[in-house]
Amino acid sequence: MPFRMKRKTPEIVGATTERRTPPAHEPSDGKAARRSADGRPARDSTMQAEANLPGKLDLLRGCAEVLLCGDAAGVDRAFAKLAPALELDAMAVFVPMDDGRALALDTVVGLSGSALSATSVGAIAADLRRAERRTLVLESLAHNADSRATAFRDLGFTSAVVSALAIGGKLLGAVVLAARSKERFSAAELTVIDTLMCYLAAAYERRELTRHRHDSEHRKREFLTVLAHELRNPLAPVRNALEIIRADDRARSPVEHSAYAMIERQLQQIGRLADDLLDANQVVLGHVELAKQRVLIDAVVERAAAQSRPWIEAARHKLVIDLPREAIALDADPKRLARALSNLINNAARRMERGGRIVVSAKAANGFVAVFIRARGRAVSDEKLSEVFAETVGSEVAEGPSRGGVTAGMTLVKHLVELHGGAVTAHRGADGVAEFEVRLPIVHAPPASRPAQASVEASVETTVPHRILIADDNADSAESMGMLLRLMGNDVRIASDGLEAVEQAASFQPDIVLMDIGMPRLDGYEAARRIRNQDWSRDTLLVAVTGWGPSDDSEEATAAGFDHHFTKPLDPAELRRLVSGTRPH
Repeated sequence: MPFRMKRKTPEIVGATTERRTPPAHEPSDGKAARRSADGRPARDSTMQAEANLPGKLDLLRGCAEVLLCGDAAGVDRAFAKLAPALELDAMAVFVPMDDGRALALDTVVGLSGSALSATSVGAIAADLRRAERRTLVLESLAHNADSRATAFRDLGFTSAVVSALAIGGKLLGAVVLAARSKERFSAAELTVIDTLMCYLAAAYERRELTRHRHDSEHRKREFLTVLAHELRNPLAPVRNALEIIRADDRARSPVEHSAYAMIERQLQQIGRLADDLLDANQVVLGHVELAKQRVLIDAVVERAAAQSRPWIEAARHKLVIDLPREAIALDADPKRLARALSNLINNAARRMERGGRIVVSAKAANGFVAVFIRARGRAVSDEKLSEVFAETVGSEVAEGPSRGGVTAGMTLVKHLVELHGGAVTAHRGADGVAEFEVRLPIVHAPPASRPAQASVEASVETTVPHRILIADDNADSAESMGMLLRLMGNDVRIASDGLEAVEQAASFQPDIVLMDIGMPRLDGYEAARRIRNQDWSRDTLLVAVTGWGPSDDSEEATAAGFDHHFTKPLDPAELRRLVSGTRPH
């Protein structure tokens, strides 16, 4: 196989550079220029080029540090390094517009923004791409007959270089470098310029890839938010229908009780999944707002245990809660913190075979309380617990189902605990099963006393009839909610859009309005404002019941006049407490 030597850098530059220079005049004496006495060419120019080589390498290294280690925004600093060395006076960078068909000015130095035509520069870049060249060199502009030199000559330049930034056949932009006193560029200078154009193309490609990645992440987060919302909408009528069936007093067989319990567990699971998806998105966006209040640690743990108990019982595990006798107060969002602890309990339960034991305990020391969640049983997973909180939201959503949900929500747990000023860790116990530890700061001031909550049955007995208006464009959700409220003895009206809700409210004058946010003709916010503007509505309870989470629209709901904001599906027990706590007017 014949040996073929690689081309040298000047040859590569020559292959990618189109040089338009007027013919040079021969020396007047007719002799060959710069020849030694023995007829060999003088070595002065070669020696001078070699002497300048370290400077050129330093220049390229400086530009590489700016462009390859930073981003395309550093092009100004790169030009500041390049201009003195190459006697350049101006630079302009053009990038494709959103439609990709035309160029627009991105960066300019030494020129006014409108001095160069983006259309003309774009035409030159297109010609270079067709000719499979990267750079056009226009020298001695005063005598240059190339029609493309006119625009630069009219601006007072004596030489210019136009480069097309392209990678893989895609045009990323075009660069113009121009000088007002320099007539020609040496081969070494063109090598430096060509290398710099490669750096710039890489920098702009990275910027393009970063923008696409951010756009993709944004679309993914929007999709997950909409998915969480759409998951909630069908949950509401199913949850209401289940409660309506349960309200029937007839005796049920054990099979029916088991089936209803199964439906309840799965409804809760889908609801929790929607909550986790929504909160995970809000965490990424930095939009999570904690509704903090003084709360006892035992109340948070009991709430978490209540959320997890259906799955614990279904797996035939035993849940043991062993908390200190003394009151330990936290400044926390009880709902979100309970969900974080519940996720840890569920995660521990999934890591062992049926019939295991989960112990939740706590210990206070040095201003912090450590909550321990320990699984006791035979482990079913050899996953590295040290990496369980390092998962990204995207990988959890993608990998969670394949692992039986063992990692679902764990990144969210980490973020929620950290938002409370705490930390969460995981390790394996002596028997190889998971152990989680959550450390949270203690508040020494006592929490507000919790009012004793009446049982659901008691609240039903003391409930008096109310006039209730339901506004929801989801017919099943509105009808099932109406059926449930009528079973409680209330007078119920239903509106299918915001405008109809305002009209019915004016004649019905309800005690309570349960209103969806996203409705046709008039959204829930504007409908609430119009109802609040009527004198009779001063004592009316306005309740937002929506598929969007509290972090999305609770502030706007309050500003619109809502008294409460709930996320679908509304817990029937919460609905009963809401109705029983409102006085008819």
